[in-house]
Amino acid sequence: NLIAPGWDTHSKNDLTQRRRFAALFKALVYLQDEAEDLGIADQLNIFVGSDFGRTPHYAEPNDPDAGKHHHPVTSWMSMLWGSNAEQGVRQIGQTDDGVVAMGLNPALQAVPADQGVVVTPMLLHRELRRLAGLGAGTIADRFAIDAPDLRLYG
Repeated sequence: NLIAPGWDTHSKNDLTQRRRFAALFKALVYLQDEAEDLGIADQLNIFVGSDFGRTPHYAEPNDPDAGKHHHPVTSWMSMLWGSNAEQGVRQIGQTDDGVVAMGLNPALQAVPADQGVVVTPMLLHRELRRLAGLGAGTIADRFAIDAPDLRLYG
């Protein structure tokens, strides 16, 4: 686990977020380059997430120097070079017009939250365990994750 603080932008949201994203992507490129140099890139899965998101609106309307408050909907990004997961860029999940998380059906299509599974960190961790081969009968049994079965990766 690597921790990159500085995302809690209650002021100057746009400026701060832009700088943090630049630093994050520079670090991710470095990790990929180092993994390739070490010959382990095909065994590397990188997962980037947050414990909370930011509201879609500024705390002070029409003030780009304002911050954004905490929001229960966030996003995650995964780069799964070694997982044999499908290649390419795709988005899974979405929010409604009120920026509230929608659910997903088994075909990963957006549906109202009460008709599908809402993607949560717990669900993502369960999927990462599955990709790593940590199913029933492994050490993962000692730390069970009670999450719906929704195959996000292949």
